Amino acid sequence: MHADFVSVPVAALRRLPDAISARDAVLLSGDALGVPVRSHVRAPSLPGDRVLVIGLGPVGLGHTLVRTYYGASVVGIEPSSYRRVLAMKLGATEVLEPGQDPGIAPQIVIKCTGIPECIHYALSVVEAGGTVLQSGECKTVELNPSQQLIRREVTYTASWYYADADYPEMVNLYKQGLAIDRLITHEFAADDVAAAYATFLSKESGKVILRWS
Repeated sequence: MHADFVSVPVAALRRLPDAISARDAVLLSGDALGVPVRSHVRAPSLPGDRVLVIGLGPVGLGHTLVRTYYGASVVGIEPSSYRRVLAMKLGATEVLEPGQDPGIAPQIVIKCTGIPECIHYALSVVEAGGTVLQSGECKTVELNPSQQLIRREVTYTASWYYADADYPEMVNLYKQGLAIDRLITHEFAADDVAAAYATFLSKESGKVILRWS
């Protein structure tokens, strides 16, 4: 919110683990961990399952980190070479450029972009009986339910942010050693907010952190 003080209802507050750093706390209580954990509730993967993540911005990188921690074999698709390298460091088994063949059909596809064509791609590449989870915002897309869903028995679902019930698992993952701070690639002082945004928009970053003190 970029303000010195913010008024929020008590229900919006989260109790943080003792001795947690501010840089970890902002990830633990936000979308970097919340979105991937909620998606795992909506479309759970088992150890060894094949998961394809389309789009490796900060949220897609969070999905990669969490799914690999739960034991899935994650393949990513991302145009930014910087983020492809970062995804490998976060546990992906392979990261491809758009247009490359992901190989064996994934059981779960997580779409983290706002590009409508990527929804069609996700529905075509997932294995029959698999699940496509929409994690990236997208306003409109035209689907063919008979061909893309019904005849292949594909589940198409979505998740948004996280629910109160998900927070204990998020804290548990952090306490177990999930290194969410590995998502952070850049830190800026609050006075350098313009440079922080420029770095993020360049797609040569993971999570960009602003320091207020």
